[in-house]
Amino acid sequence: MNNLLKILILIIGFNIFSLAQATRPMMTDDARIVDPKSCQLESWVRDSKHMTEYWAQPGCNVGENAEITIGGSLEGENGHSSFANEIYQIKSIIRPIDINQTGYSIVLGNARDPKRTMNKVI
Repeated sequence: MNNLLKILILIIGFNIFSLAQATRPMMTDDARIVDPKSCQLESWVRDSKHMTEYWAQPGCNVGENAEITIGGSLEGENGHSSFANEIYQIKSIIRPIDINQTGYSIVLGNARDPKRTMNKVI
């Protein structure tokens, strides 16, 4: 009976997760923050047939336990460049990871595309 319950929960779980949908930019972050009073820069380029995106996300630990990230992207299309996406995020560790223990962090953030919020056609 116990194995049947596990299989049933697994089947229900896969069905629920198959309904999930995501769009770009897909934001993933780890549960760590940079060292106190230091910064990092995450950057990448996404190139397609019609457009090239240049991303930069600088993040700094402004105290002992708060990393702030403010970044975005520059899009280039047909010789014209414009700022496209904006990302704002603050992250803090609630309980640090330790040997044989789980760590916890909290992240609050927002990502938006100003062209879409101003109802411009992309």
